[in-house]
Amino acid sequence: MKKIGAGLLFLLAVAFCLSAKPVSAAPAWMSSATEINLEDYMSGTASWTSSDKPDYDSYYELYVPAKMKVTLEGGMDGEHPFEVYILTSKGYVKKHYSGSSDFVYDPGDNTTYFSEKITLTAGTYYIDISKSYYDDDVTGLDNKLEWYMNINSELAKKPAIKKIKRSGKTKAIITLKKYSGCDGFLIYMKKGKKGSYKLIKNTWKTKFTYKKLKRKKTYYFRICTYVKSGSSTVYSPYSKVKSFKTK
Repeated sequence: MKKIGAGLLFLLAVAFCLSAKPVSAAPAWMSSATEINLEDYMSGTASWTSSDKPDYDSYYELYVPAKMKVTLEGGMDGEHPFEVYILTSKGYVKKHYSGSSDFVYDPGDNTTYFSEKITLTAGTYYIDISKSYYDDDVTGLDNKLEWYMNINSELAKKPAIKKIKRSGKTKAIITLKKYSGCDGFLIYMKKGKKGSYKLIKNTWKTKFTYKKLKRKKTYYFRICTYVKSGSSTVYSPYSKVKSFKTK
C-alpha cells in the first residue's frame, strides 16, 4: 500500500473543513440562565416601556431527564400576550409561542393567559420569556405588569411489567422492563377484581419478590415510574395491568 504524502493529507483536511456544515453558536445568555426544575413556578414583574428601551426577557435552563409531556401555563396582567421561546442546548428554536393564537385574554379578571403542551426528549433546554411592552408615548407611564408561568409535566412513556413468575405457592417474582432515565418504580397490587390498589414497593430494581400472598387467590399488579426534579417528583402513567394467580 502506498503512503499518503503530508501535502495530500493537508489538502484532504482543508476540503473536509470546507464541506462541513457550520454550527450556529448558542446565544450568550444561556451561560447565565437561571436553573429551574420540572414542576417549578416562575413569576415576576414586567415593565411596560417606551420603544427606546431594551426588552425585558427572563432566561431559564431546564434539564429533562427522560422523554416528557410538558405543559407550560402562564399569565400576565392586562391584554398583553408575551412571547415564549423553547431552545435546544445548541441554540436552535424548538418552539415559539406568540400572538392571539397562543394567548387568550380574559376581560373578567383583566389577564392574558397562556397554555401549551409540548413533548421534550431527554436533554437540556432553555426558555426565553420575552415580556416587553410599549407605552402609548402619551402618558409616559412605566407600568408594572405581574406575570407568572409554571411547568407541569408527566413522563411520556408508560412503563411495563415484563412477567410475573410463581415461586412456591404464595410468592410472586415480578420482573419489570427497563426504563431509561427514571429514578425508580412504584409497584401497586390489589386482591381480586373488587379490591383497591395499594403500594407494595418503591424500588429502583427491575426484579422484585413479593412473599405475602394467599393461596388460590388472584392478584392484579400495575406500576408507574418517577423521576426527581429539584424538590418535585414527576410520574409516568400507569402500566397495563397484569394478573397473577397463586396455587
